[in-house]
Amino acid sequence: MMNRLNLYKKNNILKSLVLCALFTVVNQAHAALLERTIVVDGGPNVDAYYDDVLDITWLKNANFMETTDWDGNDETFRNWADAKTWVAQLSIGEYDDWRLPSVQPLDAIDGFDYYQTLDGSTDVGYNSTSEMHELAYMFYANLGLESRINSNNTWNSRWVDYNFYEVNTQSLGNRIDIDSFYSAQYWYDEEYEAKAGNAWVFDTRVGRQVGLSQTLTGGRAWAVRDGDVASAVTSEVPEPASVFLFASALLGCFIRRQKKFC
Repeated sequence: MMNRLNLYKKNNILKSLVLCALFTVVNQAHAALLERTIVVDGGPNVDAYYDDVLDITWLKNANFMETTDWDGNDETFRNWADAKTWVAQLSIGEYDDWRLPSVQPLDAIDGFDYYQTLDGSTDVGYNSTSEMHELAYMFYANLGLESRINSNNTWNSRWVDYNFYEVNTQSLGNRIDIDSFYSAQYWYDEEYEAKAGNAWVFDTRVGRQVGLSQTLTGGRAWAVRDGDVASAVTSEVPEPASVFLFASALLGCFIRRQKKFC
């Protein structure tokens, strides 16, 4: 009787693992970055990602400014005004409607909540995966990168400090290939109204969203545009295949145990 009871408990545990794995597959399958290529007459073509959750297209190169030499200045650390000017004049192939990523308040009625939290429950702070915070969503949800501080106010042992240098995104998180992605402050498109003269930034070094002076010359600009660009889909991320295989293996194990029990 005891053996039969233990087997029953083990089967229930195995059922739970299978259901959790399958649930993860379903959740991941609906959210993806889709590889795109923007065709440029005379070349070179430009790689991008279409985010099918935010419905925006990100340039694969997170520091595309360095390839344009738009004002004769090789410096790619820019203040907010320069970043907005650059992205507004940017034209790639048939697309000339580029902008900086957007940040919108979590509470559409009361507006931005400037109180810093660690769990993404306000507009300022760490660990936001809200679709209203486009850079934060890209950092956490799409790229699977880590903040310096956990939501429970403990240091995150998985955090990697690139100390303002280029980040190898293929070795971290969801292992998505982003070119020239730096540990830096990336500008949002909107002003930070809680303090005059500030604008929103997302700090990819620590995973924090906050306001900084618009005259800060250490910011970077990542160009995005609304909607998709015309190109064939070549891959999706995050990739749910490994989770699906794991779930399938668990399911097969469960079926074999059930047959043995019967």
